[in-house]
Amino acid sequence: PAFADPGAGDYHIGADSAARDAAETTESSHDIDGQVRPMAQSADLGADEYPGPHLALHKAALLPSVNPDQALAYTVAVTNDGEINANGVVITDTLDVWQKASSATGNCTISDPGWGGAVVCGPYALATDATVVIHLTTEVSTTTPLGQEMVNAVIASADETMDQTAQVTILAQDCHARVNDEATEYTTVQAAVDAAGPGDTVKVAGTCVGVNQQGGLPQQVGVDKNLSIQGGYTTTNWTTANPKANPTTLDAAQGGRVVYLSPGVSTTIAGIHITGGDTDPVFDMGGTSWDDQIGGGIHGTGITLTVRDSAIEDNAAFAGGALWLENSDVSLEGNSISENTAQYCGGI
Repeated sequence: PAFADPGAGDYHIGADSAARDAAETTESSHDIDGQVRPMAQSADLGADEYPGPHLALHKAALLPSVNPDQALAYTVAVTNDGEINANGVVITDTLDVWQKASSATGNCTISDPGWGGAVVCGPYALATDATVVIHLTTEVSTTTPLGQEMVNAVIASADETMDQTAQVTILAQDCHARVNDEATEYTTVQAAVDAAGPGDTVKVAGTCVGVNQQGGLPQQVGVDKNLSIQGGYTTTNWTTANPKANPTTLDAAQGGRVVYLSPGVSTTIAGIHITGGDTDPVFDMGGTSWDDQIGGGIHGTGITLTVRDSAIEDNAAFAGGALWLENSDVSLEGNSISENTAQYCGGI
């Protein structure tokens, strides 16, 4: 195996070792010395990884969901967390067919400006622990179907190390929200809730899809103040709510809860279709307690809640598929609650 100095008890593999890059796969992310693996072109056999470069790739989108014709910002970061320099680093970002690139920073070229095009950045030389960050802005097609998954994939390559890949999935929606009679329009209900003050009304139009990570756990809307959420509006009529003529939907798309109400709040939800909630992602993404497995549609403890003229359908949880409301003052008026599932208390 060509150890470095076995006589002195140094059993790290040497430069000429046949163990270098000889492993087909490895389940370990670090070697016996705590160094990242695999470095260079493949993992080494044995407990030690011979020093080489390694690229760590991360891609994130500013928003989990977008409206048609909306700009969407991505950040791509590549770090050399190996033990020697990485040369010829190139980042290639391939867009979904429903998106096209508008701009990119950081020595980047829009190599294909069409729908489903690509952006190529680099080459870069990255010393150990050095990072390059690029910012990419895309345009979303006006014809993107509601609920469409848009997958953007990125590859980071270098001369001396194996490629790394990452992808981000964005959901298409048609979501519009305002606070009271203010003119500012938000593309997520969460943004409107964050901008609202106690006693305000968040007005919602259209279909809002996906979840955010407020508080570190996934839900579409997290409410931490006293307010109302009212559906039934349109983008041309923010004065009169008509939920029957103008259905309004909050759809978590099985990515987490739909609505989480912080203890102590007083909330009214009216004219809203609440669907697609699922507590499995809540538990999988950091939840550790019973509380993180309950209330797929609406969850609240120690709250005051009125739900009026709404439909709570097709949500799932370990308990309380539609609603979990504990030690709370609750009024349910004129609602439809159906097709929710749970091991215990599928509805409420």
